Amino acid sequence: MYTPYRPGEPFVPARHRTTRKRRRRRLLRLLIAALLLGWAGFEGGKVASNWVRSEGVPQTAPDYQELRQAVASYLAAQPGTYGVVVIDLASGARMDIDGDRVFYAASTFKLPLNLYLYTQIAQGKIDPATKLTYEASDYEEGTGWIASTPFGSQYTIRELSQASIVASDNVATNMLLDYLGIDNVKSFMAQLGGKQVVDGKNVTTAADMALYAAKLYEFANQHPDTAAPLLDDLEHTDFNDRIPAKLPPDVPVAHKIGNWTDQWHDVGIVFLPGRPYVISLFSRDIDQSTAARVLSTVSRMVYDAQVRAAGRS
Repeated sequence: MYTPYRPGEPFVPARHRTTRKRRRRRLLRLLIAALLLGWAGFEGGKVASNWVRSEGVPQTAPDYQELRQAVASYLAAQPGTYGVVVIDLASGARMDIDGDRVFYAASTFKLPLNLYLYTQIAQGKIDPATKLTYEASDYEEGTGWIASTPFGSQYTIRELSQASIVASDNVATNMLLDYLGIDNVKSFMAQLGGKQVVDGKNVTTAADMALYAAKLYEFANQHPDTAAPLLDDLEHTDFNDRIPAKLPPDVPVAHKIGNWTDQWHDVGIVFLPGRPYVISLFSRDIDQSTAARVLSTVSRMVYDAQVRAAGRS
């Protein structure tokens, strides 16, 4: 092939220019591939972390010694009996104040119950669109609205799950338990590591409930699409006088309360950007208004400590 000579430029034989062109094209392809891979990795990371509403979660464990002393001192000056457990989900660091003290679980039981349900859904063993029939044996007084509907009414498993969380509906819970089997739910709780799983008794500890909430966080990480409805329900419950009461309204809190005579609890996940955490608050021997004041105050103390750990002002 004829190669014209351009004055002022060094003469390069055609075969050398062809080789250079090939090298340039190869380098260009490698550069484009690297950019595409980098973009894909960045987008994948965004998707993977989006469900926790946090990117670049730090791994340095917070020092909970000061927080523990402050919370313990505060609780010692209040009426009642308490159990408090906090788990930093970025590092696994843990704060425990009488976390193994046994309480009546009340409706906090509905959190591991629904975690078991959604685990079965994720495994393809249960279709959330399946309809269950409200029988007289399912009736129970208390919170919720299904008790006021006629026997024979039908509800999907998804509807019952939502009612059991958002309205803490006892009838919905009974219908789900009839379908799932209480023994299966209790066995699941024990397999997760629950220590206070007693046949015939609805008892628990702040430590066990914190464990179930942490397992929910793991489950949602592994099955974000399946877990999304459950997290959404937990973030939009009708009862918000404890963990979220004194927190900024723009910080999502997925939580479940429990009430029983003189016992008042709340357990959940606070999706603080950069420092998501589990908080499990249990109390007894006090009235509800006192419990709301004390537990919401402890919740704020923990939140402020997590904000400092995240390096925020």
